[in-house]
Amino acid sequence: MTNTTHALAGLLTAEVLIRAGHLPEQAAVQALGTAVLGALLPDIDHPSSYIGRRVPVVPYLLGGHRRAAHSLLAALAVVLLAHRFLGLSGFLIFSLVGGYLSHLALDLLNPEGAMLFWPFPLWVRLPLPWPLVFPTRSVEEEWVLRPFLAGVVIILGGKLWGINF
Repeated sequence: MTNTTHALAGLLTAEVLIRAGHLPEQAAVQALGTAVLGALLPDIDHPSSYIGRRVPVVPYLLGGHRRAAHSLLAALAVVLLAHRFLGLSGFLIFSLVGGYLSHLALDLLNPEGAMLFWPFPLWVRLPLPWPLVFPTRSVEEEWVLRPFLAGVVIILGGKLWGINF
């Protein structure tokens, strides 16, 4: 998936968490940003991704795309590092890991899948039929998945911020 699709999934994840947590508006805005960051973070292992271009050495240290950074172990490491070194706690940690997990979930809809249980060399993808499989930069991603995510983000976000459609 592209960074736009992953960012939309991060926003959607944050909106769901915000609604469940009944946060004040200021905390909600922080949670949105943290979840989007989390949703983009796994692609740090790809040199031409949005985040991979900003830290050009890291993609080459992680052993390839959709391997270590796309694992549940990496999600746990991100939580621990964010708490230890950035001082994130509580809802911001949930937002960060929620965004991260949304990225992993979307990549399981890609025909390539991901090494979800790295360091074990097991590629995982959901065995879904054609309309529910989304190759990166495909017509299905750009004209089905992305508009669907955007629509849900707009509807949930509107209700969250008091806008009725």
